[in-house]
Amino acid sequence: MKQVIFACAGGMSTSLLVNKIRKEALERSLDFDFIAISEQLLYQHLNSDSDKIIAVLLGPQMRFALDESRKQTEKYGIPIDIIDPVAYGTMNAGKVLDQILQMIEV
Repeated sequence: MKQVIFACAGGMSTSLLVNKIRKEALERSLDFDFIAISEQLLYQHLNSDSDKIIAVLLGPQMRFALDESRKQTEKYGIPIDIIDPVAYGTMNAGKVLDQILQMIEV
């Protein structure tokens, strides 16, 4: 199954959003696995599951880590971006899912 990784400082703040995104994806008949992890575990996931990962989104508070994380995702051809801060703050799952679809050009 195709995976979308959400990484933040501890993995907890994105967990709430990921639950809403799962529901939105089901309503749109999209078959993705959404995983919320800490940024520290991102590289481990990239090394072990890169063939499954189709996109990585960092929590807005992780903006400082984007350049370094991009170096890692580029090795595998995986797009990475910061979750739209307004969508993140309002837990707008539809808007974040649209962001993902644009990233993977579906």
